[in-house]
Amino acid sequence: YDVEDVARACLYLASKDCETPQRLRDVINVFHHLSLKRDRKEAAKPLDTNSKEFETQRRQLINVERYILRSLGFDLRMEHPHKFVIHFLHVLGLQKQQIVQLAWNYLNDSMRTTLCLRFHPEVIATAATYLAARTIGVRLPDGWHDLFQTTLYQLQTCVGEIISLYRRAEPPQYIPLADLVRRCRIASHLAPSPSPSPPALRSPCGPSAEAKSPQATPSPSPSGESASPPIRHFSPPPPPRGGHSSPSPPLSLSPSPGETASMAPPSAPLENDKVPSPDTHTDTDTHTHTTP
Repeated sequence: YDVEDVARACLYLASKDCETPQRLRDVINVFHHLSLKRDRKEAAKPLDTNSKEFETQRRQLINVERYILRSLGFDLRMEHPHKFVIHFLHVLGLQKQQIVQLAWNYLNDSMRTTLCLRFHPEVIATAATYLAARTIGVRLPDGWHDLFQTTLYQLQTCVGEIISLYRRAEPPQYIPLADLVRRCRIASHLAPSPSPSPPALRSPCGPSAEAKSPQATPSPSPSGESASPPIRHFSPPPPPRGGHSSPSPPLSLSPSPGETASMAPPSAPLENDKVPSPDTHTDTDTHTHTTP
Protein backbone atom coordinates (compact mmCIF):
# COMPACT_ATOMS: atom_id res chain seq x y z
CA TYR A 1 0.00 0.00 0.00
CA ASP A 2 1.02 3.60 -0.53
CA VAL A 3 2.46 5.49 2.44
CA GLU A 4 -0.34 8.06 2.32
CA ASP A 5 -3.02 5.36 2.43
CA VAL A 6 -1.36 3.72 5.43
CA ALA A 7 -1.01 7.04 7.27
CA ARG A 8 -4.65 7.84 6.67
CA ALA A 9 -5.78 4.44 7.96
CA CYS A 10 -3.50 4.66 11.01
CA LEU A 11 -4.90 8.05 11.97
CA TYR A 12 -8.47 6.84 11.60
CA LEU A 13 -7.76 3.70 13.64
CA ALA A 14 -5.91 5.60 16.38
CA SER A 15 -8.78 8.05 16.76
CA LYS A 16 -11.15 5.17 17.43
CA ASP A 17 -8.78 3.43 19.84
CA CYS A 18 -8.20 6.59 21.90
CA GLU A 19 -11.97 7.16 22.23
CA THR A 20 -11.81 10.32 20.12
CA PRO A 21 -13.36 8.97 16.91
CA GLN A 22 -13.35 11.12 13.82
CA ARG A 23 -15.72 10.82 10.91
CA LEU A 24 -14.43 8.96 7.92
CA ARG A 25 -15.44 11.82 5.65
CA ASP A 26 -13.33 14.30 7.64
CA VAL A 27 -10.20 12.14 7.53
CA ILE A 28 -10.48 11.67 3.76
CA ASN A 29 -11.07 15.39 3.12
CA VAL A 30 -8.14 16.46 5.29
CA PHE A 31 -5.71 14.17 3.48
CA HIS A 32 -7.16 15.26 0.15
CA HIS A 33 -6.53 18.90 1.06
CA LEU A 34 -2.96 18.12 2.18
CA SER A 35 -2.21 16.29 -1.07
CA LEU A 36 -3.39 19.28 -3.10
CA LYS A 37 -1.32 21.60 -0.95
CA ARG A 38 1.76 19.41 -1.35
CA ASP A 39 1.34 19.42 -5.13
CA ARG A 40 0.93 23.24 -5.00
CA LYS A 41 -2.55 23.14 -6.40
CA GLU A 42 -5.42 25.39 -5.52
CA ALA A 43 -7.47 24.28 -2.56
CA ALA A 44 -10.70 22.79 -3.81
CA LYS A 45 -13.93 22.08 -2.03
CA PRO A 46 -14.29 18.92 0.06
CA LEU A 47 -15.00 15.77 -1.87
CA ASP A 48 -18.60 14.94 -2.53
CA THR A 49 -19.68 11.85 -0.61
CA ASN A 50 -21.53 10.62 -3.69
CA SER A 51 -18.57 10.98 -6.05
CA LYS A 52 -16.58 8.07 -7.40
CA GLU A 53 -13.27 9.42 -6.05
CA PHE A 54 -14.63 9.58 -2.51
CA GLU A 55 -15.98 6.04 -2.72
CA THR A 56 -12.61 4.77 -3.98
CA GLN A 57 -10.70 6.42 -1.14
CA ARG A 58 -13.24 5.17 1.39
CA ARG A 59 -12.85 1.57 0.28
CA GLN A 60 -9.07 1.90 0.23
CA LEU A 61 -9.03 3.28 3.78
CA ILE A 62 -11.20 0.45 5.09
CA ASN A 63 -9.07 -2.21 3.37
CA VAL A 64 -5.83 -0.79 4.79
CA GLU A 65 -7.38 -0.50 8.25
CA ARG A 66 -8.33 -4.18 8.20
CA TYR A 67 -4.84 -5.11 7.01
CA ILE A 68 -3.25 -3.17 9.89
CA LEU A 69 -5.54 -4.84 12.42
CA ARG A 70 -4.66 -8.30 11.10
CA SER A 71 -0.95 -7.46 11.19
CA LEU A 72 -1.21 -6.33 14.83
CA GLY A 73 -3.32 -9.31 15.80
CA PHE A 74 -6.11 -6.92 16.84
CA ASP A 75 -3.99 -6.03 19.90
CA LEU A 76 -3.86 -2.25 20.23
CA ARG A 77 -2.59 -2.09 23.80
CA MET A 78 0.45 0.15 24.15
CA GLU A 79 2.27 1.82 27.02
CA HIS A 80 3.74 5.22 26.33
CA PRO A 81 7.13 6.07 27.86
CA HIS A 82 5.94 9.48 29.07
CA LYS A 83 4.50 8.15 32.31
CA PHE A 84 7.79 6.38 33.10
CA VAL A 85 10.02 9.42 32.61
CA ILE A 86 8.22 11.43 35.30
CA HIS A 87 8.79 8.63 37.80
CA PHE A 88 12.43 8.17 36.79
CA LEU A 89 13.22 11.87 37.21
CA HIS A 90 11.53 11.85 40.62
CA VAL A 91 13.64 8.88 41.76
CA LEU A 92 16.85 10.59 40.61
CA GLY A 93 15.88 13.84 42.33
CA LEU A 94 15.59 15.79 39.06
CA GLN A 95 12.28 17.56 39.47
CA LYS A 96 13.07 20.91 37.87
CA GLN A 97 10.65 22.05 35.21
CA GLN A 98 13.41 22.55 32.63
CA ILE A 99 14.77 19.01 32.74
CA VAL A 100 11.27 17.52 32.83
CA GLN A 101 10.28 19.49 29.73
CA LEU A 102 13.47 18.45 27.91
CA ALA A 103 12.91 14.77 28.66
CA TRP A 104 9.31 15.11 27.51
CA ASN A 105 10.44 16.73 24.23
CA TYR A 106 12.97 13.96 23.59
CA LEU A 107 10.23 11.37 24.03
CA ASN A 108 8.01 13.20 21.54
CA ASP A 109 10.81 13.20 18.99
CA SER A 110 11.53 9.52 19.59
CA MET A 111 8.09 8.77 18.16
CA ARG A 112 9.53 9.67 14.75
CA THR A 113 11.74 6.58 14.95
CA THR A 114 11.09 2.86 15.29
CA LEU A 115 12.20 2.71 18.93
CA CYS A 116 8.64 2.17 20.16
CA LEU A 117 8.54 -1.05 18.12
CA ARG A 118 11.95 -2.34 19.19
CA PHE A 119 12.27 -1.47 22.88
CA HIS A 120 10.10 -1.36 25.96
CA PRO A 121 8.78 2.04 27.05
CA GLU A 122 10.93 2.14 30.20
CA VAL A 123 14.07 1.78 28.07
CA ILE A 124 13.09 4.75 25.89
CA ALA A 125 12.25 6.77 29.01
CA THR A 126 15.71 5.98 30.41
CA ALA A 127 17.34 7.27 27.21
CA ALA A 128 15.28 10.49 27.36
CA THR A 129 16.32 10.96 31.00
CA TYR A 130 19.97 10.58 30.06
CA LEU A 131 19.72 13.07 27.18
CA ALA A 132 17.92 15.65 29.32
CA ALA A 133 20.50 15.34 32.09
CA ARG A 134 23.41 15.64 29.66
CA THR A 135 21.87 18.69 27.99
CA ILE A 136 21.64 20.58 31.26
CA GLY A 137 24.96 19.24 32.55
CA VAL A 138 23.75 17.09 35.45
CA ARG A 139 26.00 14.12 36.22
CA LEU A 140 24.16 10.87 36.93
CA PRO A 141 25.50 8.22 39.35
CA ASP A 142 27.29 5.15 38.04
CA GLY A 143 25.04 2.25 37.15
CA TRP A 144 21.87 4.32 37.44
CA HIS A 145 20.33 2.72 34.35
CA ASP A 146 20.37 -0.72 36.01
CA LEU A 147 17.84 0.63 38.49
CA PHE A 148 15.34 1.01 35.63
CA GLN A 149 16.05 -2.43 34.09
CA THR A 150 17.99 -1.00 31.15
CA THR A 151 21.29 -2.38 29.94
CA LEU A 152 24.14 -0.21 28.70
CA TYR A 153 23.72 -1.50 25.15
CA GLN A 154 20.02 -0.61 25.09
CA LEU A 155 20.78 2.85 26.47
CA GLN A 156 23.47 3.52 23.87
CA THR A 157 21.26 2.31 21.01
CA CYS A 158 18.29 4.48 21.98
CA VAL A 159 20.44 7.55 22.62
CA GLY A 160 22.19 7.19 19.26
CA GLU A 161 18.88 6.74 17.46
CA ILE A 162 17.38 9.90 18.95
CA ILE A 163 20.51 12.00 18.38
CA SER A 164 20.62 10.93 14.71
CA LEU A 165 17.35 12.82 14.18
CA TYR A 166 19.06 16.18 14.70
CA ARG A 167 22.03 15.44 12.43
CA ARG A 168 20.10 15.15 9.19
CA ALA A 169 20.40 17.91 6.65
CA GLU A 170 17.04 17.55 4.93
CA PRO A 171 13.90 15.45 5.34
CA PRO A 172 13.54 12.28 3.25
CA GLN A 173 11.67 12.42 -0.01
CA TYR A 174 8.91 9.87 -0.41
CA ILE A 175 8.19 8.19 -3.71
CA PRO A 176 4.51 7.73 -4.63
CA LEU A 177 4.61 3.95 -4.64
CA ALA A 178 1.14 3.41 -6.07
CA ASP A 179 1.83 5.57 -9.15
CA LEU A 180 5.20 3.91 -9.68
CA VAL A 181 3.74 0.40 -9.57
CA ARG A 182 0.92 1.43 -11.90
CA ARG A 183 3.36 2.86 -14.46
CA CYS A 184 5.52 -0.27 -14.31
CA ARG A 185 2.54 -2.50 -14.92
CA ILE A 186 1.37 -0.41 -17.88
CA ALA A 187 4.87 -0.42 -19.35
CA SER A 188 5.13 -4.21 -19.01
CA HIS A 189 1.82 -4.70 -20.84
CA LEU A 190 2.71 -2.27 -23.64
CA ALA A 191 6.20 -3.69 -24.20
CA PRO A 192 6.38 -5.72 -27.48
CA SER A 193 6.82 -9.41 -26.86
CA PRO A 194 9.65 -11.14 -28.76
CA SER A 195 8.40 -12.83 -31.96
CA PRO A 196 8.82 -16.62 -31.86
CA SER A 197 11.10 -18.22 -34.42
CA PRO A 198 9.30 -20.07 -37.28
CA PRO A 199 9.24 -23.87 -36.96
CA ALA A 200 11.61 -25.87 -39.08
CA LEU A 201 10.09 -27.25 -42.31
CA ARG A 202 10.05 -31.01 -42.66
CA SER A 203 9.83 -32.94 -45.88
CA PRO A 204 6.85 -35.28 -46.21
CA CYS A 205 9.18 -38.00 -47.48
CA GLY A 206 11.40 -37.82 -44.42
CA PRO A 207 14.97 -36.66 -44.22
CA SER A 208 17.06 -36.72 -47.37
CA ALA A 209 19.59 -39.32 -48.08
CA GLU A 210 22.41 -36.87 -47.57
CA ALA A 211 21.29 -36.18 -44.05
CA LYS A 212 21.36 -39.82 -43.11
CA SER A 213 24.45 -41.04 -41.36
CA PRO A 214 26.44 -43.48 -43.48
CA GLN A 215 26.19 -47.08 -42.38
CA ALA A 216 28.90 -49.61 -42.99
CA THR A 217 27.77 -52.56 -45.08
CA PRO A 218 29.16 -55.90 -44.02
CA SER A 219 31.63 -57.41 -46.49
CA PRO A 220 30.84 -60.92 -47.67
CA SER A 221 33.03 -63.75 -46.39
CA PRO A 222 35.03 -65.99 -48.73
CA SER A 223 32.52 -68.78 -48.20
CA GLY A 224 29.74 -66.58 -49.51
CA GLU A 225 28.09 -65.99 -46.14
CA SER A 226 27.81 -62.54 -44.73
CA ALA A 227 30.21 -62.03 -41.85
CA SER A 228 28.64 -60.93 -38.58
CA PRO A 229 30.11 -57.89 -36.89
CA PRO A 230 32.66 -58.63 -34.19
CA ILE A 231 31.33 -58.83 -30.63
CA ARG A 232 33.01 -56.57 -28.10
CA HIS A 233 33.03 -57.58 -24.46
CA PHE A 234 32.94 -54.74 -21.93
CA SER A 235 33.91 -55.46 -18.38
CA PRO A 236 31.74 -53.78 -15.70
CA PRO A 237 33.33 -50.98 -13.68
CA PRO A 238 34.81 -51.98 -10.32
CA PRO A 239 32.49 -51.35 -7.34
CA PRO A 240 33.44 -48.59 -4.94
CA ARG A 241 35.19 -49.44 -1.74
CA GLY A 242 32.86 -50.41 1.04
CA GLY A 243 30.10 -51.49 -1.31
CA HIS A 244 28.56 -48.01 -1.65
CA SER A 245 29.44 -44.65 -3.05
CA SER A 246 31.46 -42.32 -0.88
CA PRO A 247 29.32 -39.61 0.71
CA SER A 248 29.84 -36.01 -0.25
CA PRO A 249 31.62 -33.81 2.28
CA PRO A 250 29.27 -31.98 4.66
CA LEU A 251 28.44 -28.38 3.87
CA SER A 252 29.96 -25.77 6.13
CA LEU A 253 27.31 -23.43 7.56
CA SER A 254 29.71 -21.24 9.47
CA PRO A 255 30.30 -17.85 7.80
CA SER A 256 33.66 -16.95 6.48
CA PRO A 257 35.73 -14.30 8.28
CA GLY A 258 34.84 -11.76 5.59
CA GLU A 259 31.13 -12.41 5.97
CA THR A 260 31.02 -12.05 9.76
CA ALA A 261 29.22 -8.80 10.59
CA SER A 262 30.48 -6.59 13.29
CA MET A 263 28.18 -6.54 16.30
CA ALA A 264 29.90 -3.82 18.25
CA PRO A 265 27.34 -1.65 20.07
CA PRO A 266 27.14 2.02 19.19
CA SER A 267 29.15 4.25 21.39
CA ALA A 268 27.42 6.67 23.72
CA PRO A 269 28.25 10.38 23.50
CA LEU A 270 31.31 11.41 25.43
CA GLU A 271 31.30 13.79 28.32
CA ASN A 272 32.52 16.70 26.21
CA ASP A 273 30.00 16.06 23.41
CA LYS A 274 27.20 18.54 23.08
CA VAL A 275 23.81 16.89 22.96
CA PRO A 276 21.49 18.77 20.57
CA SER A 277 18.38 20.22 22.08
CA PRO A 278 15.01 19.04 20.71
CA ASP A 279 13.80 22.66 20.63
CA THR A 280 16.04 23.39 17.63
CA HIS A 281 14.50 20.68 15.50
CA THR A 282 10.79 21.23 15.28
CA ASP A 283 10.16 21.96 11.61
CA THR A 284 11.97 19.04 10.00
CA ASP A 285 9.94 16.04 9.10
CA THR A 286 12.22 13.12 9.68
CA HIS A 287 11.57 9.45 9.72
CA THR A 288 13.95 6.63 10.20
CA HIS A 289 13.82 3.16 8.75
CA THR A 290 16.33 1.13 10.53
CA THR A 291 16.66 -2.57 11.02
CA PRO A 292 16.84 -3.79 14.59
